[in-house]
Amino acid sequence: MATYPCPHCGQPVEAEHLYCPHCSRSLRLSAEPPPEVQSVRQPSSKGLLWVVGIGILAVLAMFVLPMILLPSVVKSSGTAMGSSCLSNIKQLATGTMIYLSDYDDRMPPALDIKPAIMPYIKNNKIFACPETRVEFAINDGILGVEAPLLLDPSGTVMYYEGYQKQLSGPHEGRSSVAYTDGHARMIAGTATVDYSVKMGKPVTPKKSSAP
Repeated sequence: MATYPCPHCGQPVEAEHLYCPHCSRSLRLSAEPPPEVQSVRQPSSKGLLWVVGIGILAVLAMFVLPMILLPSVVKSSGTAMGSSCLSNIKQLATGTMIYLSDYDDRMPPALDIKPAIMPYIKNNKIFACPETRVEFAINDGILGVEAPLLLDPSGTVMYYEGYQKQLSGPHEGRSSVAYTDGHARMIAGTATVDYSVKMGKPVTPKKSSAP
């Protein structure tokens, strides 16, 4: 017959007994909680503080970090789009320079330059900024003039981003401007731009007299 020690007196008792024959106490399970329940420890206050701290940091990362990064993202996006705009107005100026070579160096005669310049750029989107989709304005002072008579080609505005000779500054306050020598650059929308067209006769180099 199998035996086991009495939980009260430690004397051996048979498995079928309900009471210990030595101490007469009940051999039923005691009301004490099982060892595994007694061994469970409550979390310390230090552990709780760590959990709360990590939770706060996670919330800050979710809401504060995007606010910090957003301006740089917007700035990068604005810079990229400004570069695309500058590329478009540069291509438009280049197409106009090619047009001049086919028309005796004379600028387009009308404000609606599309029919004249389209064969040289073959892309209708080049006529406008890709971000604002607003078409570039032409300096009406150059219409129909002979390019060789321009006294300051690098300083004479051909196309610009704005209205009625006022820059619009859509790219963080800057606008794309192209000049009659074919180059283009971004300038501040608040800058004073000279839209005048200075003309003159080309200077003929003097021939040196033979000795």
